[in-house]
Amino acid sequence: MRLLDERGIRYLRPGGAFYLWIDVSFACDGNVADWAEAFPIAERVSVAPGSAFGFSGEGWIRVCLASATEQILDGLSRLPTPSRV
Repeated sequence: MRLLDERGIRYLRPGGAFYLWIDVSFACDGNVADWAEAFPIAERVSVAPGSAFGFSGEGWIRVCLASATEQILDGLSRLPTPSRV
């Protein structure tokens, strides 16, 4: 979460699960499903589109935190930042 804070990326603080919801609405042009499909090709990082979990998930992605810390930090560092879009 510190990495996301430093990069100015909004997220929902996890409440006990090992998933993190991250706001990419600034980067996905209103279609997070298409964005989440292209992101792994461009950055080699897989994410789940929030819209797969319901209408309110549009603009968000869900990231699984069940991996090594180094891998998680590397993947999160590849996310676009609001200032770089």
